Amino acid sequence: MSQLRRQGPLLAFLLLCTLAQVVPLTNVLGYEFSLVVAAALMVLGSLDVLRAQRRATGRLPVAVAAAVHGTRLLGWCGLALLISLVNALRVPLCDVGSGLAYLAVFGAGAVPVTVAVALVGERASPGRGGIWVGIFVALSIIASLSWLAFQPAIDVYHLWMGHFAASIYDEALAAFAPHLAFRLYTTAFAAMLVAGLALSERPRPMTAVVMLTAFLVAGGVWLARAPLGIERSRSWIEQSLGGRAELDSMIVHYDAKAFRGDRLRDMLDDHRSRYAAMEAFWGVAPRRPIRSYVYADADQKGAMMGGRTTMVAKIWLGEMHILWRGPGDGMLAHEMAHLFLREDGRGPLRLALAGRLMPDMGLTEGAAVAAAWSNRELDEHGWSAAMLELGLAPDLDHVMGAARFWQQPSSSVYTLVGSFVRWLIDERGGAERFRRAYGRGDFESVYGMDRASLVREWERWLSDRALDPALLDAARFRFDRSAIFGRTCGRAVATRLESAQRWIRAGEVERAARALERVRRDDPDNVPVLLRAVDLLLEAGRASDAQTWLDELSGRTGLGAAARLRVELLRADIAWQRGDEAEALRTLSVLESEPLTTGLRRQVTVRTLALADAETRPHTAAAVRGLLADRDRSRAGALVALVVSAQAEGSPLAAYLALVNSALETETAAIEELARQAEAGSLPPELIRRARAAHALHLVRRGQTERGCAMWEELRQVLPDGSADAAEAADWTFLCRLGVVGGSPHPAPAGSRH
Repeated sequence: MSQLRRQGPLLAFLLLCTLAQVVPLTNVLGYEFSLVVAAALMVLGSLDVLRAQRRATGRLPVAVAAAVHGTRLLGWCGLALLISLVNALRVPLCDVGSGLAYLAVFGAGAVPVTVAVALVGERASPGRGGIWVGIFVALSIIASLSWLAFQPAIDVYHLWMGHFAASIYDEALAAFAPHLAFRLYTTAFAAMLVAGLALSERPRPMTAVVMLTAFLVAGGVWLARAPLGIERSRSWIEQSLGGRAELDSMIVHYDAKAFRGDRLRDMLDDHRSRYAAMEAFWGVAPRRPIRSYVYADADQKGAMMGGRTTMVAKIWLGEMHILWRGPGDGMLAHEMAHLFLREDGRGPLRLALAGRLMPDMGLTEGAAVAAAWSNRELDEHGWSAAMLELGLAPDLDHVMGAARFWQQPSSSVYTLVGSFVRWLIDERGGAERFRRAYGRGDFESVYGMDRASLVREWERWLSDRALDPALLDAARFRFDRSAIFGRTCGRAVATRLESAQRWIRAGEVERAARALERVRRDDPDNVPVLLRAVDLLLEAGRASDAQTWLDELSGRTGLGAAARLRVELLRADIAWQRGDEAEALRTLSVLESEPLTTGLRRQVTVRTLALADAETRPHTAAAVRGLLADRDRSRAGALVALVVSAQAEGSPLAAYLALVNSALETETAAIEELARQAEAGSLPPELIRRARAAHALHLVRRGQTERGCAMWEELRQVLPDGSADAAEAADWTFLCRLGVVGGSPHPAPAGSRH
C-alpha cells in the first residue's frame, strides 16, 4: 500500500492521459493532448518532486536532484507518448511529426519549470513546499487569465502549459517559432532558479556564470516578447498598427499601411453607418465609445492578438478585433452588435446568462447574428428552415449553453440561433422586449413561456416556408458537416490547407501539392475540404492534378447535388483553361438545365456568355478566363484586361465584370461608362440588375447619395421577393431612409422596412 501511495502521482498521471484518449482532440497526439500532459505535470509532477525530496535520506546537490527529478518526469512524458501511440490503433494519427513536436515543447518543455519551482518551494518551507508551489501555480494562472481579460489577445502563454489558444474556430495551428522562443524563456527561468539554489548551497564561480547566463537569456526573451509573438500588449498593437481615427462614438485603430485614401474612408464610413443602424435596431447606444481594431489581413491579426480568422468582441472591454473585407462584410456588424448589448449582459463578461452563472452562448451569438443578418441566397430564416426540413438541425433548446454550443458546427448553430432571436424580435414584441430577457435568459417572465416552448413555436413558423430544391441541396452541402471535435484529423487538415495556400503564394508549388495530397489521404470523405484543395491546386497551376481529383469525386455514389454541381463547374473551368472550349460549353449547358442557386446560376451564365462569344470578342473571353484563373494573385491585371476589352470590343460582359469587381476602386467617370456599356448590351436581366447594384453602391459611397439611393429604391421595387439581391436593395434603402449610407447594409428595426 505504501508503494502504491508512493506512485500515486504517476498512476494519476497515467489515468489522466488514458482518459484523454476518449475525448475529441485530446485523443490524438498533438496540441490539445500536449496541453493535458503539461497541466498534469504542473500538478502531479510537482507533487511527485515534493514527495521525492521529502523521502530522500541524504541531501543530494540541488543540480543533481534537479537532473534526477527531471529525468523521471521526462520518463512520464515518454509513457504519455506511448499511450497516445497505442490509441492510434483506434483513432487515426494524421501528423506524427507535428504531434511529437508539440509534446516535446509543451509536454516535456514543462518539466524544467516543474522541477525548479518544486525545489524552490521545498527549500523555502521544508515539508510544506506544496503550499508555495500552489501559490506560484495559482498566481501564474491568475496572471494568464488577467492577460486574456484585459488585453486584446485571445491566446496566452502560461509558464507550465505553454500556448493556450482560446478560440476553437481558428482550426489551423499557429506558427511554431513563438512556442520555441517561449520554451527557451521558461527553461532559462528554471535554470536560473536551480542555479540560485545551488549558489545558496555552495557558492561556485561556474554556478554564478550559469545563473547570470540564464538570467540574460530569460531577460532578453522577455524584453523581445512582443516581436517574438509571445505577448502583445494593447499599446504595442496600437503602435504597430499605426492608424487611429476618433469618430463620434468610436475609436478605430487600423493598419496605416493597408488603409489609406478611399479604402480608409470606406472603412470608417462603414463603421459610422453600422453604428447608426445598430442603434436603430436595438433602440440603445453604448454608454461609452467603443473601440475597433482593424487588421490588414489574417496573418497580421493572428500574430498580434491570436485569432487569425476569428473575429472577436471583448464585450466587457467595449472593443472588437476584426478584418474588414469591404462593403457587405457582415462581421463588423456582428461584432458591433455584441458591444451594443454590453449593458444588458450580466456577469463580469457581460454575456447573456442561463440563470445566474453559466454563459448562454446561443443567446449571445444569436443576438449578434439577428442584428447583422445576411442576404446570401437565403437569410438565416431560410437556411434554418432548410436545415429543419433536411433533418440537419440539432435541438436548439438543447445546444444553447456554452459547452454544447461549441460542440456544434459553427455554420449551422450560429444560423439557427440567429433565426430564433430574429423571430423573437420581429414576431414577439421587438428588440426592447428581447433585451429584457437577454441578460438572464428569463423567457418565462418576459414572453410568458419557457424557451423550449418558444423554440417549438419558432420551428412551426419556419415550417410554413416553401423552399426551392436547389437551395435545399445547397443547404445540405453547406451544413451537413461536423464541428472540429467530430472530424478526422481536423487540426492537421486545416493546418495543411493553410500551409499549402501560403506555399503556393510563395512559389513552393511542389511542397504545397504534397500537403494537399496528405489532406486527401487523411480526410477522403470531406467533400467541402476536397473542393477547397482543388481550388488550391488550380491556383498553383496544377490543372491536371485538379482534374484527377474531380474525376474521382464525380464518380462517387451518394455525392450530393450541390457538391456535384460545384464539381462540374470546376471541370468546365479546367476544360476552358486547357483550351477545350467545346467541352467547357457542353458542361455549362448541362449545368444550365439544373436547378441552380442564384449565385451559381450567375457564375454559369458569365462563363457561357464569354465562351459563346469567344470568336467575335476573343479579348473578352481571354480576360474572363484570366479573371477565373487568377485565384486572387493578379486580380488587378485581370480587371485592367476587362476594362480594355469593354472599350475595344464593346463588350457588355466585360463591362459588367469590371464594374461589379471594382465598384469602389475606380473613378466615377469610368464607373459611369462601364455601367452604360453593361446596361446597353444584351445581358440577361439578372446581370443587369447586379450591375445596377454595383453602380448604386459606388454612387452612395462617393457622395452622390440622392442618385444612388434612388437606384436602390428602384431595385427594391423590381427585384423578386425573397432573393438575395432584393434583401440587399432593401437594406440599402433602409440606410438611405435612415440618412446613413456610408457603410454596408444593415437590418432595420422590426416592421420599419420591406
